[in-house]
Amino acid sequence: HVYNGILFALASYTDYLDGYLARRWDVSTSFGAFLDPVADKLMVSTALVILAGSYGSIVAVPSSIILAREIAVSALREWMASK
Repeated sequence: HVYNGILFALASYTDYLDGYLARRWDVSTSFGAFLDPVADKLMVSTALVILAGSYGSIVAVPSSIILAREIAVSALREWMASK
């Protein structure tokens, strides 16, 4: 589990660094603005699924609730943005 934690921390750090540099250099694109939250959700979702697979139903139920919430919030944001 240590390697997975290190990998998650490294991915989190590179995401932070990407956002920091984009703000500092005032560089952004509409594709990057769309893709960054998607990549964040994918990273967290993957971690939750892996945890649920490792620890069983004690983690699977809360993970399912969190993932359902993330999907609902993302869908609501897209729907509101289209109006």
